[in-house]
Amino acid sequence: MDQFKRLPLILFMVILTSCASGNGNEGEAQPVQTSKTEPPHTQATPNENEPPVYDVTSPIHTGELYANQQGHTLTGDVYVIPQFEVPQLDTTRRIWIYLPPSYEMDQNKRYPVLYMHDAQNLFDSLISFSGEWSVDEAIQKLSLEDEKWESIVIGIENGGDDRNNELVPWVSSYGFGGKGDAYVDFIVETLKPYVDEQFRTLTDPAHTSIAGSSLGAYISLYAALTYPDVFGHVGAFSFVMWFDDNRMMEYVEQVGKLEDVQIYVDAGMMEAEIVEPVKALYRQLLSTGYGEEQLKFIIDPEGAHIESAWKKRFPDAYQWWMQKQI
Repeated sequence: MDQFKRLPLILFMVILTSCASGNGNEGEAQPVQTSKTEPPHTQATPNENEPPVYDVTSPIHTGELYANQQGHTLTGDVYVIPQFEVPQLDTTRRIWIYLPPSYEMDQNKRYPVLYMHDAQNLFDSLISFSGEWSVDEAIQKLSLEDEKWESIVIGIENGGDDRNNELVPWVSSYGFGGKGDAYVDFIVETLKPYVDEQFRTLTDPAHTSIAGSSLGAYISLYAALTYPDVFGHVGAFSFVMWFDDNRMMEYVEQVGKLEDVQIYVDAGMMEAEIVEPVKALYRQLLSTGYGEEQLKFIIDPEGAHIESAWKKRFPDAYQWWMQKQI
């Protein structure tokens, strides 16, 4: 809908229907004004003195959603869709949307898009598991220095207890996995078409990236290998494959070299159990035919398996794959 593309930052009346844990707090109602071209994302209520109920299937600015809460650490224009339909998994999922600084000012500009997993941990330390990546702060800072770093970020919250199943495409010998194909199909067949329709995006794989950490790194590489016509860049932070019985290595060999896919992969020395497997993955990619210009491999001497480490490495990784898009 073109109306949302021009959605200004005006306050709506809302009831806070959800947080990352699923438990929300009620917000105070405020007067609202709307125009014919800017429909409010609310539903009418019988009593005009009661606050309207927020439409949980539409984007709402976090400045409105958290207007009466303290402690959030969001920067820039960040929106949330509380309940986005995921037909491939027969569920709904909370989706986060970061828009770059020039988005509202330059109505003719289109932007690269970065899809990321575990959105609970990307933007807001208040709802994170153990700290945030500060993706919004990092891109906002880079973008204000030079608009060439601007992009839209789409964060997909994980499925909680089902996370391990959704981020692994095959059932492992450890008894989890098997829903990864459905999860990737959701991004490709449902989420990306919605994003490309609602926002001014550059839709080609050269301007579409996918990134995550741990199992999020695993499914990101799998997604690009499976859909190279959709994803042109991979950010695989603290890549893990201890559970997969060598399936990813075999898949890399089976797919072969993809000419137009760039892959960033890293690990931290404090993650001793994954360093050698990540090095083996890098060697496998090289032997498959990927050149140094397509690969970036980092071992962080102080890196642990935690959000603060990914926060530290994200800006450099982001600039590496974004540089390929300029």
